[in-house]
Amino acid sequence: MSLDYTIMGERIKLARIKNNLTQEKLAEKLEISVPYLSRIECGDAHLNLRRLNQICTILRCY
Repeated sequence: MSLDYTIMGERIKLARIKNNLTQEKLAEKLEISVPYLSRIECGDAHLNLRRLNQICTILRCY
């Protein structure tokens, strides 16, 4: 069984919007580029658990 990065990215995007954050602000908090965050939200970039945890902490996804 593999992870569906497209669904994960969609959920990250929805949580970002719910928290009233732009891609620029979230990318700044994560210390990554906006294009990389865009790739994450589109499901084109694979996340490691450390980065996923960091995103979840910032977006308060408990």
